This record gives sequence, C-alpha cells and structure tokens, in this order.
Amino acid sequence: MITTKSGRAAITISLSAIGKAGAVATLLAVGLTGCAHAPTAVTPAAVAEAAPPVTPEPAPFVGDPVVGQAIAQRDCGGCHAIAATGESPLAGAPRFRELHRSFDVEFLGEALAEGIVVGHGPMPMRSYEPEDIQSLIAYLKSLETTPATPG
Repeated sequence: MITTKSGRAAITISLSAIGKAGAVATLLAVGLTGCAHAPTAVTPAAVAEAAPPVTPEPAPFVGDPVVGQAIAQRDCGGCHAIAATGESPLAGAPRFRELHRSFDVEFLGEALAEGIVVGHGPMPMRSYEPEDIQSLIAYLKSLETTPATPG
C-alpha cells in the first residue's frame, strides 16, 4: 500500500489492484492536480486505459519440416539418403536419419549459413537463408527416431 496526503485528502492505493506503475501514475496525478477534493477511485480498467499498449513480440520462426524436406530433396538427395529408409546414392555420404546419432543437428545452422564443409567426397558449396536453415533442421529433427549418442 502507498499512502500520501495532499491538502486535506488522504489517498491509499492498493498495489495489488493496479500495480506499481498505476500507483505511481495516480500519485503523480494527485500531486499535479493539487487534490482539492476527495479523490476518485482508481480502477484497474482506468490504469489499463492510461497505460501505453504492449505489442507482443512475434513468435520466432521454428522451421517447416515440409519445406525442409523439399530443400533436402532438391539440394541433398542426389548424394544422401534423406528419407526415413534407404541408402545414400553416394557411398560415404551420411544418411540424414542418422545424423542426430553423431551430433545435435541444431548445430548445423551456422555451417548451413556459411557454407557447409564435410569429410566425405565432393560436395557443392551452398549457403542458405535463416528460414531455409530452420526448415531443414526441423526436417532433420523429424527423422530422429533414436537418441543421439554423446560424444
């Protein structure tokens, strides 16, 4: 509770009803008007009306696995097994469904943005936009069926 005296009137403001910001605004208003008369009640609705609107932050993009699958098919399917079954067309190219067993696929984001370098055979240098990276990672995560091995 905050209590103040201004002139002949005493004001008690409940912080739980309107919050600190509302209490401070009310005290300032009382101080500026001189409070020559008995105070009027300050309701939470009045405080909400006087407060600036709060714009919520947009939810971060988490990726679309369907888009990620299309990217994988277009850019990776010529060498890698990109589906839940099947072998990689290029010997030594890892199967996408098993990548999570070696490392957290979330860590591919930076490599995909800058151009991925690999330890298997020739691979074209590609870089992707953030939305495509998130979608490709979402697709890779959708293939995970067994826990990643630590290491």
